[in-house]
Amino acid sequence: MSYLRKLLAMVVLAFWVCPAMAVDAPATVKVAAVQCSSNLGDVAGNRAKLTKLIEEAAKNGAKIVVLPEAAVTGYLSQDLKTNWHLAGWPIEQSFTGKDPAPFAETVPGPSTEHFAALAKRLGVYITVPLVEVVKDKTPRYFNTVCLAAPSGQIVAHYRKLTPWPYPEKSWATPGDRGVATYQTEYGLVGLAICFDIHTILEKYQPHHIWALLTRSPGSTRSIRRSGSGIACRSGSSRSTTMWWGRTGAWIRSRGGGVMVFRRSTRRRGKSWRRRSRFTGRRLFTPSFGLRRRRSSG
Repeated sequence: MSYLRKLLAMVVLAFWVCPAMAVDAPATVKVAAVQCSSNLGDVAGNRAKLTKLIEEAAKNGAKIVVLPEAAVTGYLSQDLKTNWHLAGWPIEQSFTGKDPAPFAETVPGPSTEHFAALAKRLGVYITVPLVEVVKDKTPRYFNTVCLAAPSGQIVAHYRKLTPWPYPEKSWATPGDRGVATYQTEYGLVGLAICFDIHTILEKYQPHHIWALLTRSPGSTRSIRRSGSGIACRSGSSRSTTMWWGRTGAWIRSRGGGVMVFRRSTRRRGKSWRRRSRFTGRRLFTPSFGLRRRRSSG
């Protein structure tokens, strides 16, 4: 009898300390990759715009919302002619420089606090991409993304390890925090930003993450020129649902191994043709509508 009491006590304690063990992880999750443009330096305006899109994504059932690179502060001007620039740093001749000092934020700071509160109100995870400043003797600027959790806290903080040389050599310091992971109820997620994709998967491999939340910039032209999306490692039967933009089209995926999800666009008549590729399948989605699925054999 004494043994049974001890065993029962251990079971109760385990569920009290680790409540996640008491309930199976959800079988499905909807991930929203919000695509929108940001105005360079219009932090308040960008925050307001992103907030509405996050609310729309949550309304459509998304539980993880991924925003474009540096969307809060802005990455480049809409015409791709103005770029962040620190005095004395090299800059491409095609750019006009703009000092990031009045617009960059600390972490934690106003934007991380805003989106953390929004995450709590909506009960979702939100990536918070911004230009971060570290106010040392000589200020340092990072291309940063944080993860806000439904608890209302910032649970992951990542600085881009591999800034894209062409536009970022004029302001961005390479990240000094390594990779960033967080165990959600859906699986272990990692953070990355755009150009990182060339080298980041190897860095995350020892962590056996379920999903890599990574995005490209959201300026109007860069949306049309570059791919953006989410890389996932679906090692179980749990499915991952991708939700793009404002039309609410759902792209569902299932399978094993590393899945890299990208999107590119090209002009086709009066609409944009969007191509999505991942793990041996192709989805052609004009106007975000599922058109065809093809196996690679």
